[in-house]
Amino acid sequence: MFNFGDSNSDTGNLVAGAGFRLHRPVGRRFFGKPSGRFSDGRLYIDFICERLGLDHLSPYLESSGVSFRHGANFAVAGAMTGAGESSIVPAIVTRRIRNALTMVHEAGGRKLVVYNTGPLGLTTRAASPAGHNRVARAFNARLGRLCSDLRAELANATVVCVDMYAVKYGLFANHTEHAADGVLRRAVQYNYEAGKACGSPKVKKACADGDRRIVWDGLHYTEAANRIVADKVMSAEYSDPPLQLQTLCDSHRF
Repeated sequence: MFNFGDSNSDTGNLVAGAGFRLHRPVGRRFFGKPSGRFSDGRLYIDFICERLGLDHLSPYLESSGVSFRHGANFAVAGAMTGAGESSIVPAIVTRRIRNALTMVHEAGGRKLVVYNTGPLGLTTRAASPAGHNRVARAFNARLGRLCSDLRAELANATVVCVDMYAVKYGLFANHTEHAADGVLRRAVQYNYEAGKACGSPKVKKACADGDRRIVWDGLHYTEAANRIVADKVMSAEYSDPPLQLQTLCDSHRF
């Protein structure tokens, strides 16, 4: 498995490649210390790996003591390679994604799973929630058409588009069902700023009940939320076509 994306699935590339420092309480829930992830614990890509019986994907920029036997993680915080959730310009980004997926196909990739972007307006960093969500939906509509085109264009490839917008919107819409104690309730009481990482001086302390929160720092998700996201992705209920990731992996085991 090879993953591309932004900070929502970066397992350590920004830290390894740029020397970016993360501080406690980042990583407190599973790793016990910062692990290069922008969360209190595991990300949805970590849970997906666990469900598939794979080790967590190692960041490709971390060359010491890691194994790439089961793949690698190329996601980097702030990157726009995939359907990132930090900044969206629909036409430009979908062109880049087309180019990236075509390159992966030319390199031999045949099982391509594409996640659309989440509801940007539901993070507490959004200045205009309704506007952010409109842009996200416009982008996702373009991405859906792109996936349809690529199914016809890429020979012998399986292209699955996962509706991450619906998955994450459901977290907020059904927050009581998921034991989150309030829509947009954060675990760290501040909105994410690139120059002020969680745990830095003058940044407020984290709450104790992160397992009951959806958003970790105003932009990224808690381990509890990431677990739910992974379960919904694995169900194939939000996938087009509705192919389970387990099936894709079983047909091409390492």
